[in-house]
Amino acid sequence: MPAIDALFGQPLAEALGWALLHSIWQIALVAAVAAAVLAFARQGAADVRYVVSSVALALMLTWPAVTAWTTWAALAVDPVRQVASATAPVRPGTPRAASSIDVPDARVEPSSGGTAAPRSSSDLGRWLPLVLTAWLGGVALCSLRLVMGWVLVERLRLAARRPAGAVVQRTVARLSRRLHVAGPVAAFESAAIDVPAVIGWLKPVLLVPASAIGGLSPDQLEAILAHEIAHVRRHDYLVNLLQTVVETLLFYHPAAWWVSRRIRIEREHCCDDVAAALCGDPVRYARALADLEGLRTESHGFALAATDGSLVGRVRRLLGATPRADRSPAWLALVPALALVAAGAVGMTAVAGQSPVAAVAAGGTVGAAGQGTGVGPVVAGEGVGRGTGVGPAIAAQGVGVGTGGGTSEQSVSVESRGESRISQSDGSKRLEIRYRGTIELTDDDQGIRSISPDGYLIVTDGSWFWFKNYRVEIRPGRNGVIESRFWVEGREQPFEPEGREWLAKSLLRLVRTTGFAADARIARILKASGPAGVLDEIALLEGNYARRVYFEKLFAEVTLDGATLSRALALAGKVITSDYELSRSLRKAGEAQRLDDDASRTAYVDAATRIGSDYELQRTLAAFLDRAPLDPALVAKLLGAASQLSSDYELSRFLRALVERQALADESRAAFFRAVGTLESDYEHQRVLAAVMARRELADADVALVLQSSLDLGSDYERSRLLRSVAGSRSVDGPLGADFFKAADGIGSDYERQRVLAVVAGQRDLGEDTLVALLAAARGIGSDYELSRLLVQIAQTQTVEGRGRDAFLDAAGQIGSSHESGRVMTALVKSERRR
Repeated sequence: MPAIDALFGQPLAEALGWALLHSIWQIALVAAVAAAVLAFARQGAADVRYVVSSVALALMLTWPAVTAWTTWAALAVDPVRQVASATAPVRPGTPRAASSIDVPDARVEPSSGGTAAPRSSSDLGRWLPLVLTAWLGGVALCSLRLVMGWVLVERLRLAARRPAGAVVQRTVARLSRRLHVAGPVAAFESAAIDVPAVIGWLKPVLLVPASAIGGLSPDQLEAILAHEIAHVRRHDYLVNLLQTVVETLLFYHPAAWWVSRRIRIEREHCCDDVAAALCGDPVRYARALADLEGLRTESHGFALAATDGSLVGRVRRLLGATPRADRSPAWLALVPALALVAAGAVGMTAVAGQSPVAAVAAGGTVGAAGQGTGVGPVVAGEGVGRGTGVGPAIAAQGVGVGTGGGTSEQSVSVESRGESRISQSDGSKRLEIRYRGTIELTDDDQGIRSISPDGYLIVTDGSWFWFKNYRVEIRPGRNGVIESRFWVEGREQPFEPEGREWLAKSLLRLVRTTGFAADARIARILKASGPAGVLDEIALLEGNYARRVYFEKLFAEVTLDGATLSRALALAGKVITSDYELSRSLRKAGEAQRLDDDASRTAYVDAATRIGSDYELQRTLAAFLDRAPLDPALVAKLLGAASQLSSDYELSRFLRALVERQALADESRAAFFRAVGTLESDYEHQRVLAAVMARRELADADVALVLQSSLDLGSDYERSRLLRSVAGSRSVDGPLGADFFKAADGIGSDYERQRVLAVVAGQRDLGEDTLVALLAAARGIGSDYELSRLLVQIAQTQTVEGRGRDAFLDAAGQIGSSHESGRVMTALVKSERRR
């Protein structure tokens, strides 16, 4: 291979060959460290694992690049002299220089061009030309795959020339605002894909297939679109493109593909968290994913679709028994990432100070490590979590929904054997308590007063890094004496006094943050200080979960007077920062307390307005509707609180529940229809108006408001559907006629307009004014077939005479088809004969 030999005679080619050989163990080492860090963070938030995986992939490319650079820098000075001096014999007794390196025998051989080129006599050195040739060929093939994938995606983008419908456009704009997307996101319909996908970085394009619009419900489509907008917000298209480039360069190493796959998995998890939080219900979003999977037939490498990744794993994660509640703080995400960078920097520093030729040669030794610098990009993860952990985690460019103050997280589980377990972590320390049976604390909550014969209490401080590990076990002993044992760093120590002091501090922390022993504590506080004392204690609690437990038990145990109940509800809205926990607390108050005075009802609604989740806010407000008929002023307050619902589905759901269970009075009617007017979805808008029409004994004033609200319906189908229901249950031959025909005139579809007017034509004995208005609306039908069909029906069911006959002839005169015109005139003559 003379050409390859000539190429390899250059220092850069030789350095590249040695870097490829070194990359085998370097990439494997980075993957091993990354696997350990990922296992350590497996219970953390998805964005932490995303950062770790991204840093690992960056190091896999950076470390071999540093190796190639340092090797080339050494060889470029004087390759012949460098190798010769490195192989010069060292006299016995002569001290070796700090930078000297033993290299096996090397010789200078003439190259094909007549110039001297260093050649290593080691076995590995002989394989360098073949390694370099194979790598260049593999990169060329993978680059072809990369270019073809990019061309395919660009064709998809260019082929999508039809903008998406108004509903999709509004949904995308609303989601972009909620996720703080800097620039506009263009939404187009595409017949070439089966699932929504994002293409582009600087000017992102969202492709929405018609099958998804027709195959998913509006709320499911909104959740899936939220997933795609999250990709835009996180600049995932650019990261995915760079990731594909790294895959191309490191195609030969399985560890690089494994880490790259982990990045894609965690990327989808991050966006799933965003969509689940905006959707308000992980279960509903999981169902949307499952339905969307049924529509998928293929995927494209650069396009980011909601169905990417393992569907089973993602659904199981969304439906997990202990969902991730909050997005971990940014510093916690950087800790494992920086640890990985540090490990890579140490390795790169070691490599930078030596020649790779000597490092792998048999018998080679290194006198001293040189100086080097490793640089790896840190990719910041962004996401929205929602669940039942402790602590709202609100990080830069992201929203976290937690269940407590601070940055800690908490999980609570009850095992089948009857053991209860509570664990809490603040990012650096993890405190866990496991207990069984009945445990009574001392009055100061710093010790154990009694424990049932079959019970036990185990408190463990599973601290990390430089913190010590502590463990206390308390079990019932003989003669009712409690036995206490204490361990530090796995070694048992006397319980007195250090163990008792540590337990006192840990118990107080657990009591204030986890709700441990809440029943006994609340009973004790109620006995000593009454409900006011419990509220004072709640103000001292630090976790949302504990606060909710105390509120629920207080509401269930004691019937509060109006003033105390108002104080409790106001306190709940102030101290509980988790949407889920606050919603549960308020709904429990609605179930167990009377809420029969204006002050407590106002406090309930004011507290509900602090809920940011549309799903939880709707549940909280709707729970109030199950009570006895509400006064109009309170209904108006509920509608005011519902106005902050940004989800059309949730707002529609609340408005329909309201109109089904409560009558619309003068004080609340205007507020109700204002809320209806804010619905952007024609489908949900029509559903609410149809629910109003379904009420019995509906006043004409309400029907008129329904007709006026229908003017905002942009969908001909939805407006037609509503007007047909109105005409089917109400006569438009009277005051309602003007509003009805005004709404009918806005229908552009000949078919749908004919369907609406046909229902009116079916009403018997219409007045002359109504008949004239009906025929005037019929003139807006451009189809000869639809117009003749309607006029024939009018001639058969109505008395056509006077002004009505003139209007009939005017409408018939615009029919261009002689056949259809003949049908209409025949029907008119037959109707006159019947008279």
